[in-house]
Amino acid sequence: MKSYQVRMYDEYYTLCDKYRKLIRILRDYDIGQLEFTPNCPIELLKEQADVMKRYIDILLECSKYEDMELKEFEFRIERGEDYGIYWNCRKWKYV
Repeated sequence: MKSYQVRMYDEYYTLCDKYRKLIRILRDYDIGQLEFTPNCPIELLKEQADVMKRYIDILLECSKYEDMELKEFEFRIERGEDYGIYWNCRKWKYV
């Protein structure tokens, strides 16, 4: 793997991890279980999440042209029996 591919790979998985953490914060805020009060407006954090998701999509698309195989990062966050978020780099939604 070439050095720029390694950097893209690292950037992608680091970004996915940060996005996952931000989504958890937004989810906890939405259900009233966030253990701290954010200093910035929640709408700004939601906008940040949207931009991060778009960048993830861009990295996935670029990887196709660079003959790289980035796996679509998937996770499920749950709190309680009937609440969670499912996300697979292409979309996220409350379920």
